[in-house]
Amino acid sequence: MNKISTRFAPSPTGNLHLGSLRIAFYSWLFAKKYNGNFFLRIENTDIKRSNIKYNNNIFNVLKIFNIIWNNKPVYQIDRIDRYNEIIKYLIDNNKAYICICNINYLNDIKKKNILLNKKNKYNKNCRYKYIDIKYLKKKNKNFVVRFKNNMNGEKIIFKDLIYGDIEIDSNEIDDFIIQRSNNIPTYNFCSVIDDCDMKITHIIRGNDHINNTPKQISIIKSINENIPMYAHIPIMLNEDKKKISKRYNNNNIISIINNGILNKSLLNYIYKSDFESNDNNIFNINYMIKNFSLNKIKKNYKIIDMKKIININKIIIKNTNNLYYELKKYSEKYNRKFLCLFKNDIYRKKIEKILNLYNNNFNTLKESLNIIKKFIFNFKLDFNIINNLINKKKIYFLIKLIKLVIKEKNNFNTKFIKDELEKNSLKLRNISKLLRYILINNCNGPNIFKIIEIINKKKIYLNIKKIINFYNKK
Repeated sequence: MNKISTRFAPSPTGNLHLGSLRIAFYSWLFAKKYNGNFFLRIENTDIKRSNIKYNNNIFNVLKIFNIIWNNKPVYQIDRIDRYNEIIKYLIDNNKAYICICNINYLNDIKKKNILLNKKNKYNKNCRYKYIDIKYLKKKNKNFVVRFKNNMNGEKIIFKDLIYGDIEIDSNEIDDFIIQRSNNIPTYNFCSVIDDCDMKITHIIRGNDHINNTPKQISIIKSINENIPMYAHIPIMLNEDKKKISKRYNNNNIISIINNGILNKSLLNYIYKSDFESNDNNIFNINYMIKNFSLNKIKKNYKIIDMKKIININKIIIKNTNNLYYELKKYSEKYNRKFLCLFKNDIYRKKIEKILNLYNNNFNTLKESLNIIKKFIFNFKLDFNIINNLINKKKIYFLIKLIKLVIKEKNNFNTKFIKDELEKNSLKLRNISKLLRYILINNCNGPNIFKIIEIINKKKIYLNIKKIINFYNKK
């Protein structure tokens, strides 16, 4: 038996999204489980839509998740001569033919089929004609190459590792195009030739490709190659229950990571969506490799659930041993606006105190950094919020508090606030939301006294002074 070989074959026409990552991850897991090969192929024959930035996105995403491929990536655009060689073989052996039917003729066929309530299929007008390809090229005439499908009613049967046996009548398959009028071969054709040449044993892809499989098997038979095993995975849908678009989506991987979701969280979400229902269980890569099984994948469509992703992320963040290091790495790689927090590690002790204060209880890395930033740097006060929190008694308390901060500049601590509350007949619950907002730009959060122990005393003074000045002007 050949060594198991899988592949991930994206087209560089948009950013990789969660559905793409799932296919890549499962193909890699399967190869790893059986000590096989995992290959990367870039299907870039769509010259108009292919873009180098999406090419780079594919590489970046796979490397971020440590989904490393064997050998160099294969680029379809570099293999045009190979595809043409096979197309010539098919034409010479009466397994493909030249078609010169123009778009108007084909549209007329389509209209007639619609009127007759028939499936739209080419009428094989050119199938039995001799057409001189050299003459067409010399005269610069447009033509396509069509695969000559078997018309004897043969059943095409293939075993899908998820859906079981699938059977298609060969008469249902059209004489489909394998080379366009621009001389570029089509996806269905290139994909087959690549899989055969790369000795791919297992093709793991979305179930939106099931309809392509009979056509691809027909091509494989025509060139006497081995038919691989197929596993068509139910695709992921966006939160609106629609197919994810690579060019217009909020679920592209880099955007999700930029928002502070850990790699481990996304891989756990993908794996658990098929194999595990308990959100609290977190798995490492070795566990996923060992327990991965194609025939256990659920057959229902997967609707992306950002709440579940965030919940998994929260669990992983909470159990991260060195969260300071993770936050620094995230800032360096994905969100450089937070790099000011890690310059020469001058705020390290303070940041670690803040993380301990919150007990690592954050939804995302970005959320935690936004909180930390408010502890360390100044922020703009929103007086609409303050108006809802303040009264004359509280203003008077703040005036006294600021005097204390000035007077006890070096010794100021939470005891002074407790004493002042008592003197002004104020309870902590009456003033805590206001104080939190003044100090960390959030009405809710940890114990106010613990916040004050961490926060810079100059910041306490400046923010309280801004409020007093604002109300003095009124």
